[in-house]
Amino acid sequence: MADKSKTLSIVFEEAPDRQFFPVGGAWGGPSPDGSTIYAHVYYEYSTLPAMSDHEIDAAGSVDLSKGNQIRRADVTRYVQATLVFSPESAVSMGNWLIKNAQTAIERRGKKKS
Repeated sequence: MADKSKTLSIVFEEAPDRQFFPVGGAWGGPSPDGSTIYAHVYYEYSTLPAMSDHEIDAAGSVDLSKGNQIRRADVTRYVQATLVFSPESAVSMGNWLIKNAQTAIERRGKKKS
C-alpha cells in the first residue's frame, strides 16, 4: 500500500464586491464574558467643520477667507467595520500581523539603502 502524503488544500475566493478598508487603528476589547474580542477598525482624519457662516456685504459679495466655522472636533475616527474574534483567533491574527509587519519594515529598510 502506497504511503499517501496528507495535505489540505484551501482555495481563496474573492467576492466581486469585495471592499478595501484603510485602517489606522482599532478600538474595542474583550466581551464581558471573555468569549470574544471586538475590534472596531477605523481610519482618522482632520474633522471638517459642521458649518461655515460668511457675511454678505452691501454689494452682495462674500469674502470666503473670513468667516465663522462651527467645529465638531479636531479629529474624526471613521469606523469602517467591526471585527469579532475568538480569543484564540485574536492571538493567531495578532501573531500574523506582527510577523508580516516585521517583514514589511525590513523590506522598506532595504529600499532606502
